[in-house]
Amino acid sequence: DRDVTGVQTCALPIWPGVPDVRTTLDLPAADARPASGLLRRAARTFAALHSLRAENVLASGPGRSVSTTYIVRAPNRLSIDVHGGQQSRIIGTNRWDQRKDGTWKREYTPAIRQPDPFWAPTAEAVYVAGGDSRIVQLTLVQPGGPTFFRLWVDRRTHLVTRLRMVTAAHFMRERELDPNAAAPVVPPS
Repeated sequence: DRDVTGVQTCALPIWPGVPDVRTTLDLPAADARPASGLLRRAARTFAALHSLRAENVLASGPGRSVSTTYIVRAPNRLSIDVHGGQQSRIIGTNRWDQRKDGTWKREYTPAIRQPDPFWAPTAEAVYVAGGDSRIVQLTLVQPGGPTFFRLWVDRRTHLVTRLRMVTAAHFMRERELDPNAAAPVVPPS
């Protein structure tokens, strides 16, 4: 349940036999302004980028997290670098995954569209939840999980600069960097 401050504490299941993880969601005020229009502008701006680097940390609970660098280039290129682990490249319908011996395995993959504002298409309950003269914070929920997001959106450019996501067994934070200036995504040599 939500208290008067807009903070909600909930328990999220991890997997059978593992205790639930408790988290706190900082919800918008009860009189928060709806922000579907702002979210649509942010999604259009994000999808129109030529390239972007995202620094992502995904956790399943205390002490269990993985950091990943994603580089996206329009219209269909993606580099995935799990820090200390797997590396992959996707270009069109080709995917390369690096093997433990350093060689790369190439295989078919369904086509992707990048950049992808994955947080927008099914968003509900979109509200302004804070901000300052430079940044507006939006909260939203995607049904089905449910999955809760908080986006930091630049008021001038409408670019998402960072985001947080909370759902069962997933606690993600991400910084969006190098808009239209990220490194190229090329096939491995």
